[in-house]
Amino acid sequence: MALNDAAPRRDAEIKRYADGIADMFCAYLERLNGIEGRAADQTMPTPRK
Repeated sequence: MALNDAAPRRDAEIKRYADGIADMFCAYLERLNGIEGRAADQTMPTPRK
């Protein structure tokens, strides 16, 4: 199906899709924090100049 063949989307459909994408992105970030959470919680050393 070509891009131009797609039916126009209603505002409610766009919002529902955007909310779903945002939820998945937040879940992804939470999972990353769980995997790397201990390292992120530690104080980072000051870079040498």
